[in-house]
Amino acid sequence: MSNIKLYKLKRMEKYILIILCWTAWVANAQTTPKVTWDYPAKPGTAEWSQPSSLEDYDAKLNIPEHILKELDTESLIQICLDYPALTAVLLVFNTPQQGFEKFFAQFNGIRELMSRKDVGHCLLKKYGSMSLKDFNPLWSLEKQGDFSFRFYYMELFLVQPQSLHSLDVSEHKLLLRESLQKFYLKASRGDLFGGSSLVTSTWILARTLQIDNKLQANFSTPSNIERSLNSGFLVDFDVQSVFQQAKEYADE
Repeated sequence: MSNIKLYKLKRMEKYILIILCWTAWVANAQTTPKVTWDYPAKPGTAEWSQPSSLEDYDAKLNIPEHILKELDTESLIQICLDYPALTAVLLVFNTPQQGFEKFFAQFNGIRELMSRKDVGHCLLKKYGSMSLKDFNPLWSLEKQGDFSFRFYYMELFLVQPQSLHSLDVSEHKLLLRESLQKFYLKASRGDLFGGSSLVTSTWILARTLQIDNKLQANFSTPSNIERSLNSGFLVDFDVQSVFQQAKEYADE
């Protein structure tokens, strides 16, 4: 056999080996079940209504450690959004950040989520998909309330430094555009969205600008800006100035 034929034969064997490995990988990916998890205790279940301490409830709602690391980031986001006591945890404090910090200390799912390198990317993707098109006016008032609060929860997750620092500049600009769009959407539906939901949109705009060194302090003192952005309780903020800066930067 000539050297040329031998070379061609070896090359063909290499291609066949690559194809076989690829086929095996695809088959394995298709047959390996996705890791899922759901809360063992939810409102309306016997586990939820049984007398118990707050510590016991917290333990029931935490994800088993052997499952936690196996969940993909998108699944973790949904699990965090579905936390049975999320509204009670996040909305009973003086500032939005205090509510988040309580949730962070209480639930291992949100701690794991914030540790993921792709947390910002996956949150931004989920945030961009949220629309009023999914709203059904025939829903119960409870379900309507849950729908509107989802926007608040997502923005509270997105505005965290862990999320924002995991995004690049182009994704920051995309987030600014999405937040502006969501603000106007929510402002047009005051029957669904309260003032706190509008504040979180503004908070995202200001904090994203700050991280990229684009936030101008001409509308407030530096100390007030820092205090407001660290708490989510925006005091003496010139919202129009923040919006204008966000629009200009997002369109650069």
